[in-house]
Amino acid sequence: MRSAVSLIAALMLRKSLLFIAIIGFFAAIVAFGIRSFASNRYPYPSEAYYLNDFAEVFSSTTENFLIGEAESLHETTKDIEDVGGAQIVFATYLLEEGEDLSDYDKNIMFEEWKIGQNNMGLLAVFFFSRISDETIGCYDLVEFQIEASDEMMIYLPVTTQLNIYNRTLGYYLPKGTPTNPYDFDLEIGAASMMNEFLNVAYGHIYDMPDEVIPQEEFDPSYETHWLSDDSPSRYKANYSLNMLDYFFSPYGTVYDRIIFGCLSALFAVAGGGAGIFKAKGGMSSGGGLFRHR
Repeated sequence: MRSAVSLIAALMLRKSLLFIAIIGFFAAIVAFGIRSFASNRYPYPSEAYYLNDFAEVFSSTTENFLIGEAESLHETTKDIEDVGGAQIVFATYLLEEGEDLSDYDKNIMFEEWKIGQNNMGLLAVFFFSRISDETIGCYDLVEFQIEASDEMMIYLPVTTQLNIYNRTLGYYLPKGTPTNPYDFDLEIGAASMMNEFLNVAYGHIYDMPDEVIPQEEFDPSYETHWLSDDSPSRYKANYSLNMLDYFFSPYGTVYDRIIFGCLSALFAVAGGGAGIFKAKGGMSSGGGLFRHR
C-alpha cells in the first residue's frame, strides 16, 4: 500500500515539476523576448549572417557568392594575430511607405550585429524604394552606405571606398537607374564590389597575393557564371533569425545561452529526457563558391 502511495506521489511530483518547468520556460521566453527586442533597434542578422537580403533582391547565385566568399575570408584569416578574422557583411532594405533613410543608422546596425573580429569589420547597406509608376517590380537604389570599423578604415579609407563604389556598383547601376530583384546590373555591381573588398583584404591586409583577382578578369568571369549557374541558394539570407535561434547562435550573449540552456535542461529532466532545442548558429558552412581559382 505504501509503495503505491509513494508511486502516486512521485508521479504527481513529476507532473508538478513538468508544469512548473513549462510555465517557467514560456515566462522566460516572454521576458527575454521583451528585453531583447526592446534593446535591438534592427532585426537580428540572418542565419547566413554575411548577407541579410531583407529586400530580397539577390538571386541564389549572388547570395552564394557573397556569403561563401565572406565566410571563406573569415575562416582563412581568423587565426592571424591582431588583424585576423575580417568580416564583410551585406544588407538590403526596402523602404516601405512612410519610411525614410533617417530611420536607419548604419553605425547602430554595425554594433548590434557585432561585425568583425579584432575590430576588422565592414558593413555594406543597400536601401531601395519602389518606383511609383506603372512598371511592376521596379526599384530605385535610393542610397548605398558603408560602415567600417576603425581598424578596417586604415586599409579602406573613405576615398578608397568611394573609388571602389564608382568602379563597381556605380558603374553598372548609375544613380537613378531603375532596377529590380535579380537584375544583372545590380548583381554584378555588388559582386564586383565584393571582389574589390576581397582584393584589399587579401592583397593589402593579409599578404595573400594568390587570392587577388584583378577586376578585368573577375567581371567577365562572373558574368559567365551568373548566366550559367542554376544552383539553389544554400543559405537563409532573406529573413532574420528568430529569438531562440539568435540566442543559441554565435551571436547570442553567453548570459542568454546559459539561461535558456538551464531551462531546456530542466524541461528535459522533468519530461523524461526529451530535448527541445537545437543550436543552429548564424554562420554559413560554405566556402568560396566562385571567386577562388
